[in-house]
Amino acid sequence: MKAGRVKVFSRAFALLIANPVVLLPALVVGVLAGLAAGAVAPPVAPIDTSDPTSLVAAQAGTRYLGSVVVYGAMLLATIAINALTIGMAGSAWDDYRTSLADFASSLRANGARLIATVIVYAAIQAVLTVLTFGVGGLVFGFFGLYVFAAVVLGKQTFAGALRESVRITAVRFATSLTVVVLLFAVAIILSVGAAVIPFPPRVGAAAATVLVALLTGYANLVIAGEYRSSQGAIAARPNRAGP
Repeated sequence: MKAGRVKVFSRAFALLIANPVVLLPALVVGVLAGLAAGAVAPPVAPIDTSDPTSLVAAQAGTRYLGSVVVYGAMLLATIAINALTIGMAGSAWDDYRTSLADFASSLRANGARLIATVIVYAAIQAVLTVLTFGVGGLVFGFFGLYVFAAVVLGKQTFAGALRESVRITAVRFATSLTVVVLLFAVAIILSVGAAVIPFPPRVGAAAATVLVALLTGYANLVIAGEYRSSQGAIAARPNRAGP
Protein backbone atom coordinates (compact mmCIF):
# COMPACT_ATOMS: atom_id res chain seq x y z
CA MET A 1 0.00 0.00 0.00
CA LYS A 2 1.36 3.44 -0.88
CA ALA A 3 2.45 5.88 1.83
CA GLY A 4 -0.53 8.12 1.10
CA ARG A 5 -2.92 5.25 1.78
CA VAL A 6 -1.15 4.35 5.03
CA LYS A 7 -1.45 8.02 6.02
CA VAL A 8 -5.24 7.84 5.64
CA PHE A 9 -5.42 4.99 8.16
CA SER A 10 -3.05 6.67 10.62
CA ARG A 11 -4.81 10.02 10.27
CA ALA A 12 -8.18 8.34 10.82
CA PHE A 13 -6.80 6.71 13.97
CA ALA A 14 -5.55 10.09 15.23
CA LEU A 15 -8.99 11.57 14.63
CA LEU A 16 -10.54 8.64 16.49
CA ILE A 17 -8.32 9.26 19.50
CA ALA A 18 -9.28 12.95 19.43
CA ASN A 19 -12.97 12.16 18.89
CA PRO A 20 -13.86 8.92 20.71
CA VAL A 21 -17.50 10.05 20.66
CA VAL A 22 -17.59 8.74 17.07
CA LEU A 23 -17.71 5.26 18.57
CA LEU A 24 -20.72 5.96 20.81
CA PRO A 25 -23.45 5.33 18.18
CA ALA A 26 -21.48 2.29 16.98
CA LEU A 27 -21.28 0.96 20.53
CA VAL A 28 -25.01 1.41 21.14
CA VAL A 29 -25.95 -0.27 17.85
CA GLY A 30 -23.42 -3.04 18.46
CA VAL A 31 -24.77 -3.83 21.93
CA LEU A 32 -28.38 -3.92 20.73
CA ALA A 33 -27.52 -6.07 17.70
CA GLY A 34 -25.36 -8.35 19.83
CA LEU A 35 -28.10 -8.89 22.39
CA ALA A 36 -30.58 -9.61 19.61
CA ALA A 37 -28.20 -12.08 17.97
CA GLY A 38 -27.52 -13.78 21.27
CA ALA A 39 -31.24 -14.16 21.94
CA VAL A 40 -31.93 -15.68 18.51
CA ALA A 41 -28.80 -17.77 17.89
CA PRO A 42 -29.06 -21.39 19.10
CA PRO A 43 -26.86 -22.25 22.09
CA VAL A 44 -23.58 -24.04 21.47
CA ALA A 45 -23.46 -27.64 22.66
CA PRO A 46 -20.37 -29.87 22.71
CA ILE A 47 -20.30 -32.38 19.85
CA ASP A 48 -20.94 -35.96 20.92
CA THR A 49 -18.85 -38.23 18.70
CA SER A 50 -20.67 -41.35 19.89
CA ASP A 51 -23.29 -40.91 17.16
CA PRO A 52 -21.51 -39.57 14.06
CA THR A 53 -24.49 -40.09 11.76
CA SER A 54 -27.14 -38.05 13.52
CA LEU A 55 -26.21 -36.09 16.63
CA VAL A 56 -22.92 -34.78 15.26
CA ALA A 57 -24.61 -33.62 12.06
CA ALA A 58 -27.40 -31.94 14.01
CA GLN A 59 -24.99 -30.14 16.30
CA ALA A 60 -22.82 -29.06 13.35
CA GLY A 61 -25.95 -27.63 11.73
CA THR A 62 -26.74 -25.75 14.92
CA ARG A 63 -23.27 -24.24 14.94
CA TYR A 64 -23.62 -23.21 11.30
CA LEU A 65 -27.00 -21.62 11.97
CA GLY A 66 -25.51 -19.77 14.92
CA SER A 67 -22.72 -18.39 12.71
CA VAL A 68 -25.26 -17.21 10.13
CA VAL A 69 -27.38 -15.45 12.77
CA VAL A 70 -24.40 -13.67 14.33
CA TYR A 71 -22.97 -12.68 10.93
CA GLY A 72 -26.37 -11.36 9.85
CA ALA A 73 -26.58 -9.26 13.01
CA MET A 74 -23.10 -7.89 12.33
CA LEU A 75 -24.05 -7.02 8.75
CA LEU A 76 -27.21 -5.18 9.78
CA ALA A 77 -25.33 -3.42 12.58
CA THR A 78 -22.64 -2.31 10.14
CA ILE A 79 -25.21 -0.82 7.77
CA ALA A 80 -26.89 1.05 10.62
CA ILE A 81 -23.56 2.34 11.92
CA ASN A 82 -22.57 3.52 8.45
CA ALA A 83 -25.76 5.57 8.26
CA LEU A 84 -25.44 6.98 11.77
CA THR A 85 -21.73 7.82 12.03
CA ILE A 86 -20.56 8.87 8.57
CA GLY A 87 -21.75 12.44 9.19
CA MET A 88 -19.68 12.64 12.38
CA ALA A 89 -16.70 11.14 10.55
CA GLY A 90 -16.98 13.78 7.82
CA SER A 91 -17.12 16.55 10.43
CA ALA A 92 -14.01 15.15 12.10
CA TRP A 93 -12.10 15.38 8.82
CA ASP A 94 -13.47 18.85 8.06
CA ASP A 95 -12.96 20.46 11.47
CA TYR A 96 -10.70 18.01 13.37
CA ARG A 97 -13.47 17.79 15.97
CA THR A 98 -16.93 16.28 16.05
CA SER A 99 -19.69 15.83 18.61
CA LEU A 100 -23.16 14.41 19.09
CA ALA A 101 -24.44 17.74 17.71
CA ASP A 102 -22.98 16.71 14.34
CA PHE A 103 -24.69 13.34 14.74
CA ALA A 104 -28.06 15.02 15.28
CA SER A 105 -27.46 17.53 12.49
CA SER A 106 -26.62 14.75 10.03
CA LEU A 107 -29.81 12.86 10.87
CA ARG A 108 -31.94 15.98 10.51
CA ALA A 109 -30.42 16.95 7.17
CA ASN A 110 -30.25 13.47 5.63
CA GLY A 111 -32.89 11.44 7.48
CA ALA A 112 -35.18 10.59 4.56
CA ARG A 113 -32.36 9.73 2.17
CA LEU A 114 -30.59 7.71 4.86
CA ILE A 115 -33.68 5.63 5.63
CA ALA A 116 -34.22 4.90 1.93
CA THR A 117 -30.53 4.08 1.48
CA VAL A 118 -30.47 1.73 4.47
CA ILE A 119 -33.51 -0.19 3.20
CA VAL A 120 -32.26 -0.54 -0.38
CA TYR A 121 -28.65 -1.23 0.62
CA ALA A 122 -29.63 -3.87 3.19
CA ALA A 123 -32.02 -5.59 0.76
CA ILE A 124 -29.41 -5.80 -2.00
CA GLN A 125 -26.73 -6.96 0.43
CA ALA A 126 -28.98 -9.65 1.92
CA VAL A 127 -30.16 -11.02 -1.43
CA LEU A 128 -26.66 -11.14 -2.90
CA THR A 129 -25.21 -12.71 0.24
CA VAL A 130 -27.83 -15.47 0.36
CA LEU A 131 -27.90 -16.25 -3.38
CA THR A 132 -24.12 -16.33 -3.83
CA PHE A 133 -23.08 -17.77 -0.45
CA GLY A 134 -21.51 -14.49 0.57
CA VAL A 135 -19.46 -13.72 -2.55
CA GLY A 136 -21.95 -11.32 -4.10
CA GLY A 137 -22.41 -9.54 -0.78
CA LEU A 138 -18.67 -9.06 -0.49
CA VAL A 139 -18.42 -7.64 -4.02
CA PHE A 140 -21.35 -5.31 -3.40
CA GLY A 141 -19.84 -4.22 -0.08
CA PHE A 142 -16.61 -3.40 -1.91
CA PHE A 143 -18.13 -1.30 -4.69
CA GLY A 144 -20.72 0.20 -2.35
CA LEU A 145 -18.18 1.20 0.29
CA TYR A 146 -18.69 4.94 -0.22
CA VAL A 147 -22.46 4.90 -0.67
CA PHE A 148 -23.29 6.37 2.74
CA ALA A 149 -20.51 8.94 2.45
CA ALA A 150 -21.93 10.03 -0.91
CA VAL A 151 -25.47 10.19 0.53
CA VAL A 152 -24.54 12.19 3.64
CA LEU A 153 -21.43 14.14 2.65
CA GLY A 154 -22.24 14.44 -1.05
CA LYS A 155 -26.03 14.81 -0.72
CA GLN A 156 -26.66 12.10 -3.33
CA THR A 157 -29.60 9.77 -3.79
CA PHE A 158 -28.89 6.03 -3.59
CA ALA A 159 -28.47 5.61 -7.35
CA GLY A 160 -26.09 8.55 -7.63
CA ALA A 161 -24.25 7.50 -4.48
CA LEU A 162 -23.69 3.99 -5.84
CA ARG A 163 -22.30 5.33 -9.11
CA GLU A 164 -19.98 7.66 -7.22
CA SER A 165 -18.94 4.86 -4.88
CA VAL A 166 -17.97 2.64 -7.82
CA ARG A 167 -15.91 5.49 -9.27
CA ILE A 168 -14.10 6.20 -6.01
CA THR A 169 -13.49 2.51 -5.39
CA ALA A 170 -11.72 2.24 -8.73
CA VAL A 171 -9.52 5.25 -7.94
CA ARG A 172 -8.91 4.37 -4.28
CA PHE A 173 -8.67 0.64 -4.90
CA ALA A 174 -5.99 -0.31 -2.34
CA THR A 175 -7.58 1.48 0.60
CA SER A 176 -11.08 0.32 -0.34
CA LEU A 177 -9.98 -3.31 -0.61
CA THR A 178 -8.17 -3.13 2.73
CA VAL A 179 -11.22 -1.74 4.54
CA VAL A 180 -13.67 -4.25 3.04
CA VAL A 181 -11.45 -7.28 3.57
CA LEU A 182 -10.72 -6.18 7.13
CA LEU A 183 -14.38 -5.68 8.00
CA PHE A 184 -15.65 -8.85 6.33
CA ALA A 185 -12.74 -11.04 7.47
CA VAL A 186 -13.11 -9.95 11.09
CA ALA A 187 -16.90 -10.37 10.93
CA ILE A 188 -16.62 -13.90 9.54
CA ILE A 189 -13.94 -14.98 12.02
CA LEU A 190 -15.83 -13.57 15.00
CA SER A 191 -19.21 -14.94 13.91
CA VAL A 192 -17.77 -18.44 13.54
CA GLY A 193 -15.90 -18.11 16.82
CA ALA A 194 -19.02 -16.94 18.66
CA ALA A 195 -20.94 -19.97 17.34
CA VAL A 196 -18.23 -22.61 17.84
CA ILE A 197 -16.64 -21.60 21.15
CA PRO A 198 -18.90 -22.53 24.09
CA PHE A 199 -19.31 -19.05 25.58
CA PRO A 200 -22.00 -18.46 28.21
CA PRO A 201 -25.41 -17.85 26.59
CA ARG A 202 -25.52 -14.62 24.52
CA VAL A 203 -22.02 -13.53 25.58
CA GLY A 204 -20.16 -14.66 22.46
CA ALA A 205 -22.63 -13.20 19.98
CA ALA A 206 -22.89 -9.89 21.85
CA ALA A 207 -19.13 -9.49 22.26
CA ALA A 208 -18.40 -10.36 18.62
CA THR A 209 -21.02 -7.94 17.31
CA VAL A 210 -19.79 -5.11 19.53
CA LEU A 211 -16.20 -5.60 18.36
CA VAL A 212 -17.24 -5.42 14.70
CA ALA A 213 -19.36 -2.34 15.48
CA LEU A 214 -16.39 -0.52 17.01
CA LEU A 215 -14.19 -1.48 14.06
CA THR A 216 -16.89 -0.13 11.73
CA GLY A 217 -16.83 3.19 13.58
CA TYR A 218 -13.11 3.51 12.86
CA ALA A 219 -13.54 2.31 9.28
CA ASN A 220 -16.03 5.11 8.66
CA LEU A 221 -13.33 7.63 9.52
CA VAL A 222 -11.15 6.06 6.83
CA ILE A 223 -14.05 6.06 4.36
CA ALA A 224 -14.92 9.69 5.08
CA GLY A 225 -11.28 10.68 4.62
CA GLU A 226 -11.03 8.90 1.29
CA TYR A 227 -14.32 10.42 0.15
CA ARG A 228 -13.25 13.94 1.07
CA SER A 229 -9.86 13.36 -0.54
CA SER A 230 -11.50 12.13 -3.75
CA GLN A 231 -13.36 15.44 -3.89
CA GLY A 232 -10.14 17.39 -3.42
CA ALA A 233 -11.52 18.82 -0.17
CA ILE A 234 -8.62 17.76 2.01
CA ALA A 235 -5.87 18.75 -0.41
CA ALA A 236 -7.45 22.17 -1.05
CA ARG A 237 -8.03 22.99 2.61
CA PRO A 238 -5.42 25.20 4.34
CA ASN A 239 -3.32 23.53 6.98
CA ARG A 240 -4.82 23.87 10.45
CA ALA A 241 -3.83 22.74 13.88
CA GLY A 242 -5.21 19.37 14.75
CA PRO A 243 -4.30 15.90 15.99
